Amino acid sequence: MKEFRPAKKRIEVSVGESVRIIRELQALSQNQLAELTDIPQTTISAIENDRVRLGVEQAKAQARALKSHPAVLAFPAPFPFGRGLGRETTTAQHPLPNPLPEGEGERAL
Repeated sequence: MKEFRPAKKRIEVSVGESVRIIRELQALSQNQLAELTDIPQTTISAIENDRVRLGVEQAKAQARALKSHPAVLAFPAPFPFGRGLGRETTTAQHPLPNPLPEGEGERAL
């Protein structure tokens, strides 16, 4: 059996944090996203702050406006870097070998 290496530290991102990150990467304000989606700005704020759940139709509308797939918003994966976005976690084992030489994946973003 192959030897496993401990996984790198990852960050769990909530649905709301995912929406906010992708919106900010698109350089859109909540008001601009509200205009593009016909979702009230207050609802977008509540989604981003995890006070309201992101519904299927809202995910579709926001994904279209953000040029993304609804699953990216509704089912965010852990980010593989520690930049203060969300809650930090570490998985015990990672079954896939690292294709990069030791230290190559450690570069700062």
